[in-house]
Amino acid sequence: MTNEASILSEVLELFANTPRLQLLFLGLLATTWLIGGNVVVAMHYRRVGKPWWSGFRPFAFPFRDFNAREWLALSGLAIIAMMFGAIAVSLNPQSCKPSNSRLQRPAASGEMTGAAVVVPSSDAAAAEPPSR
Repeated sequence: MTNEASILSEVLELFANTPRLQLLFLGLLATTWLIGGNVVVAMHYRRVGKPWWSGFRPFAFPFRDFNAREWLALSGLAIIAMMFGAIAVSLNPQSCKPSNSRLQRPAASGEMTGAAVVVPSSDAAAAEPPSR
């Protein structure tokens, strides 16, 4: 139980440390794909005359009966959702690191830029940055 609580606290800390603008674009990605995809499937079911609950049947994939307009709408949704995801990822993903992570940045500014040094948790206090 403590392991699950630890994992949950790590996830909550990760989202708490994530920039708000990045969370906004990740929310736009999920909202666009989920709601837009459901709208496209609902339009398809209306066009073919099936009841709205037809999509809830297991293995009821409507994609084989899509027309060009529906494929175009689904492709546009995918492009827009990927755009939101790319914007979210490009908004400084380095700042999302939890504070009690085992990864530590080297102290030397000109050395190994962008690389992380993995330090065992028992030797974390005695670790020194690599020297030239």
